Amino acid sequence: MLRFSRIIFLFCMIGCTLLVAEGVTPTEQPEELEQVRSKMSRIDANVTRLQAQLASIRQDSSKVSEEISALELERALISAKVQKHELQLAQTQVRLDETESHHQVLDQRAVRQKEQISNRLRRLYKRGNLGYAQLLLKESRRADLITAYHYAKMLTERDVNLLADFRRTQAELQETAASLREFRDSAAKTREELAAKRGELDDLLKKRARRLRQIRRTSKQKIKLLQELELEKEELELMVRRLTEEDADPMALRVPISRYKGRLDWPALGKVLRRFGVYVDPEYATKRRQNGVTLRIDKGTPVKAIYSGKVLYADWFKNYGNLIIIDHSERITTFYAHCDQILVQKGDFVERDQEIGTSGDSASLEGPVLHFEIRNRTKPENPKAWLKRRR
Repeated sequence: MLRFSRIIFLFCMIGCTLLVAEGVTPTEQPEELEQVRSKMSRIDANVTRLQAQLASIRQDSSKVSEEISALELERALISAKVQKHELQLAQTQVRLDETESHHQVLDQRAVRQKEQISNRLRRLYKRGNLGYAQLLLKESRRADLITAYHYAKMLTERDVNLLADFRRTQAELQETAASLREFRDSAAKTREELAAKRGELDDLLKKRARRLRQIRRTSKQKIKLLQELELEKEELELMVRRLTEEDADPMALRVPISRYKGRLDWPALGKVLRRFGVYVDPEYATKRRQNGVTLRIDKGTPVKAIYSGKVLYADWFKNYGNLIIIDHSERITTFYAHCDQILVQKGDFVERDQEIGTSGDSASLEGPVLHFEIRNRTKPENPKAWLKRRR
């Protein structure tokens, strides 16, 4: 009875021992994690750029347009941080799912190993006090004795390896359990931060709406805003001229865009809110000039390049919000304003109908829209002459 108790004690010690493993082999990171990290890196760069632009705009608070731009930049900044928290949460969830799956595999392995150890201990108990020695004592001939010795040695090594494997599994289980706690805590914290940022965004949207209502109720501020918006159009023209002149590697397309004039696809699907040319703005009761076409469009709709070309600009630009400018050679450029997300970078080469961004309401005074322009040597042209006829 004493011998059996010792064996049971040994089994319990083996089952409860949690030794530090020599090292847990990390599971291979899925491709999705690398994509998430890449997106987070772009968002971090975007946050840094927006913070610098916001600081620059706040230096001149006398302009109504700059005040609106500051609110828009704040919104873009918070939106970028919301995106980052969402990606962090997605990344943590992937790691959490992966670790839970690995933990289940280890748990099943530990159960099997425990059964193997239990079976070995029962067999040892049935052999009696002498254990492996009985194999040697039962053999009389020298050849049989040598064979029995090697067999006993093999069994001993097998048991040692079995115990070592079990201890490693237990150590891995302990480590994955700690990782699970860490990932769950991290996910909970990120969810709280995400909720807080979304609350900030909602508050800022309300603040922006209140400020726009105040401006529209005040005639002087209306006029001042319109004048500032016209000046920003001129600034944009100067910037495009400079970018075109500074381009050290201009586009040289085999088939020029002019060959497809009147046959190009629209950059996005949406209802035409404002056409090219002079119109009367009912909000400000004054005549204004529209340099392109404005589409009423759902936020998040894909925005596509109308033709292949090189990205001259892909960034925030005052009351145009997130703006993409593409050079199509022959001094023809296209503009895509008020985007929500920009999916290209300055210097990128894009193909015809390639998705370059998503529609949004960045710096828009009219909600989600896409403002599209096409220019020849910086002079605005009617997009209707270049795009397919809409049915």
